[in-house]
Amino acid sequence: MHTGSYDMPFPALLRYTIGILILCGGFMVFFRHFFQI
Repeated sequence: MHTGSYDMPFPALLRYTIGILILCGGFMVFFRHFFQI
């Protein structure tokens, strides 16, 4: 199986949006853990 080839490339905008959401979620968890809220 080729892990890098897809029939339909994943939309760059959707990838960017998901990445931002993951980063925001990670920062939220980090700050909550750091400040013990």
